[in-house]
Amino acid sequence: MKFFLYNPTILLMIVLFCSANVLLAQNIKQSIDKAPIDDTKIASSFNSYALNPMLNNLCYGTNATENSWVSLSIASPDSFNTISTIGDWLSGGDFDNYGYFYGISLSTSTLLKITPTTGFVTNVGTVSGVDNGYTITSMAFEPNTKTMYLGATSGAESKLYTINISSATATFVGNIGAQTLITLAINNAGSMYGIDITTDYLIKIDRFTGTATTIGAIGYDLNYAQDADFDPANDSLYLFGYANEGILLSIDTTSGAATQLAAFGSNEITAFGVNNPYPVSVNPENNPLNSFQLNQNHPNPFNPSTKISWQSPVGSHQTLKIYDVLGNEVATLVNEYRNAGNYEIDFNPASPIGAGSIKNLASGIYFYQLRIGDPSSGSGQGFVETKKMILLK
Repeated sequence: MKFFLYNPTILLMIVLFCSANVLLAQNIKQSIDKAPIDDTKIASSFNSYALNPMLNNLCYGTNATENSWVSLSIASPDSFNTISTIGDWLSGGDFDNYGYFYGISLSTSTLLKITPTTGFVTNVGTVSGVDNGYTITSMAFEPNTKTMYLGATSGAESKLYTINISSATATFVGNIGAQTLITLAINNAGSMYGIDITTDYLIKIDRFTGTATTIGAIGYDLNYAQDADFDPANDSLYLFGYANEGILLSIDTTSGAATQLAAFGSNEITAFGVNNPYPVSVNPENNPLNSFQLNQNHPNPFNPSTKISWQSPVGSHQTLKIYDVLGNEVATLVNEYRNAGNYEIDFNPASPIGAGSIKNLASGIYFYQLRIGDPSSGSGQGFVETKKMILLK
C-alpha cells in the first residue's frame, strides 16, 4: 500500500520509524518531498549504449541534495556541473521558447526565472490561482502555442492549469482525476504526458480538458520529487527519478516502460529540462528568418492576457504599440533595438505598463502595430503591420 505525504515533520517521523521496521518500509510510498541525504550512496553508473552518442544537448535542473543549480550532458550524464546555489529546490520546471528556465520553489510556491548558464535567479512572484490544499509538482512548456502548463496534486487527485510566466497567475484547465501527478512533459506535437507517483504509471493528458488516459507501468517504484522532459531534437522522453537513489530513465511513450540509463547515488535531480528551445517543427534551420512576420495574437478574444509574437530577419529598432479604435495609443510594449530573431510578449491590460497601469481598459476592439526600422526607406529593411484583437471582460 502506498501513502502520499506532505508534512515534512510527519515525513521525518515515518522515515525514522521505517528504518527500524524493514517490512513496513517495503510497503510505504514516499512523497514529492526531498529525499533524505545518504552520503554513503555516492556511486555513479552510466549505460553509455542506451543513448544516442550524437545527442549532446545540455540539460539543467536543481540538485535537491545541495539546493544547487546544475547542468549535465544528456549524452553522458554521469557527472554534474554545479553552477550556483539557489537557496531552494524546485518542484517542477521547464524552458520557455527564449531559453529561460521557469520553476516553482516548493517551500514558498514562488515562480522563479533562471538564466541557465549562470544560475541567476529572478523572483517572478508567488503563484496564485492554484486551489488550496494542492501542491504544485510540475511544469511543462507547449512549443507550438508557447503556453506553460502547471500540474498540482492533493494526494487524492490532481489538476491541470496554465500559468502566465510574467505574472505567476495560474488558470484552471481541468481535473486530471485520481492521479498523484509528479511530473509533466510535452513533445513537439503538443502531446502532454505525466507520471502518477502512486501507481508508477505513465499517463497521457489532454491539455485542453485535463482528462488523463493510462498508458502503462514505468517498472520502477518511484519516490520523492522528480521531473521529466522531452528532448526537442529527437522527441525522446527522459525522466530524472528517485527510486531509493537518483536515476535517469528513458520512457517509451507507447507502453510506459522505462530503461535505466544512469544512477547517481544520493543526488536527486528535480525541475529538469533540456535546453533546446527550438523543437523539430520550428527549428530555425527549417524555418529561416528570411522575412518579417507579425502573428495573430492568441488567445483572441482574450481576458485577462494575450500573447503577441513576431519575427524579424534584421536587427533594427522595433516598436510594438497598442491603439484603441479611435487611433489613441494606450500602451507601448516594445521600444528598443533588437537583433534578428523570433520574439513574443504578453499583453495584460491589468498589469503595470510603462509609467502606469491601464487596468481600466474597457472591453472592445484594439489594434497592435509592429514597426521595425524605417518602412519608407525603400531598402527592404523596414516593416510595419497592424492587426486587430478583442478584449472581453
